[in-house]
This record gives sequence, structure tokens and C-alpha cells, in this order.
Amino acid sequence: MNKRFGFVSLILVLVIAVGIMAWKVLLSDTDVANTPKTARVTNQANDASDTDPSAGWQRITSSQNGFSLRVPDGWVITTYNGDDQIRSNDIDYIKGKPAVIEEAAYPYSGDASIRFGLYKTIQIDSNLNAEYSWDQTNFSIGNLRGTKYTRVISSDWEGCCTYPNTEEFIYEFKKGESIIYVTYNIYKYNGTRNQFSDSMTHDDDNQTALIEKVISTLEIN
Repeated sequence: MNKRFGFVSLILVLVIAVGIMAWKVLLSDTDVANTPKTARVTNQANDASDTDPSAGWQRITSSQNGFSLRVPDGWVITTYNGDDQIRSNDIDYIKGKPAVIEEAAYPYSGDASIRFGLYKTIQIDSNLNAEYSWDQTNFSIGNLRGTKYTRVISSDWEGCCTYPNTEEFIYEFKKGESIIYVTYNIYKYNGTRNQFSDSMTHDDDNQTALIEKVISTLEIN
């Protein structure tokens, strides 16, 4: 009798345990079903942003639809009407601060010395060679394949549109007859020789990793 009672009790305990587990699963499914779709999408977007910061950056398209790319938080970018070109001197990454997109009619000579630039053309830059002290390497990131050019301007440079000791980077990508050039300059504090001397108190930080992250978002049309 005691053995039979013990067996029945064991069966009852198992049935109750299985019932509790099934009830918890049912409640969990109900919570997911009742979660607003927008909330789930927002959570997915936040997860993507945590994994890849560029996923939350604003995407812009050049005025002639020649290319598009994502602009990091904190940047101030100028686009030019009638020209597949963008430029910026404000390229400090500030997470959570939306990028500012400005428009101008066309680039002017005062824009020549900029920290970041991107333009589409059909003309090859014939100055990108050893004669002008450029080193070149193959460069690839994401789906892009191209060439990376680098040089450092000498300390006794006395020319226009650049400054002594500037580190210059140019990335070249070709698609059909079109060529995309991405330029990045790291300026050094050179007193009155530098047009940024009034606002610069030290050398620019090296942000090639950020620049190349921006390049990875580039889509050439």
C-alpha cells in the first residue's frame, strides 16, 4: 500500500512540474506577442548600432546622385548643388550628436584646405605618383577595391593649398568610367602658417580608422 501511494505521489509531482513549465513557456510567448512591433524594431536597431556604430549614422547622397555614404555623429558636412562632392573640416566623432548637413552653391578657393573631402570625376589625378612623393598601396574595405595614396608634406614646404608636415591620404575607387577620390588631411600646428592657427592649439588627431569606417559605407552609383 505504501509503495503504491509513493508511486502515485511521484506521478502527481511530475505532472505538476510539467504543468508549471508549460505555463511559463505560454506566458513568455504571450509577452513577445504583446510587445509592440515598433519596440522590437527599435531594440533591433539599437543592437545593430551597438555592434556597428555606423548603422545609426545619417546617410546622405550627393546632389547629382553620384554616391552616398553615412556621416558620423558630430560631423558637419557641406554638399554642393550641381556637383558630386562633399567636404568637411569638422570631423570629430561625438556619439549621439546628429551630423549637420549644410548646402552651398559650389566650392570656392577657401575650401581648398579641408580635412575630409569626397568627389566623383572622370579625370584621373595624374599627380598621384612618386614624383610628387606619393606612396601607394592596394586598399580594400567592404565591397570596395581601390588604391590608397599617402605622403607627408615636408617641413620647409612653401606652396599653396597645403601646409608643412601635413599627413595626406587619398583613396581612389573606380567604377566604369567614373572615379571616386576620398581625401583626408591630418594638419599639424604650424603657427601663422596654418589657416586653422586661430582655432588650433595642437596637432590634429589621427582618425584614419574613423575615415576608413566612413569609406566602408560608401555606395557609388
